[in-house]
Amino acid sequence: MTFQMYNCPVRSINRRKIIMASIRKKRKAFVEQADCVACGCCVKVCPLEAIRIISGIMAQVDMGKCVGCGKCAKECPASVITVREVEH
Repeated sequence: MTFQMYNCPVRSINRRKIIMASIRKKRKAFVEQADCVACGCCVKVCPLEAIRIISGIMAQVDMGKCVGCGKCAKECPASVITVREVEH
């Protein structure tokens, strides 16, 4: 990946920030499906609709939509959702 450098007038953007943003690990939500009670709290708070309840049994995360914001993990009453770093 190549970056074109330019002079930022307020010096808020520099090459280090650009490079660090490009190599930062992504975060995704993971559900312990065996312990999920399928209450739907996570579905209600997900801003990207990345979680759904399957067959009324458990929650499932759509990894393509999930950005790892953590709202679902904070809302989960059973504490079965964790947000972890993943490789690209």
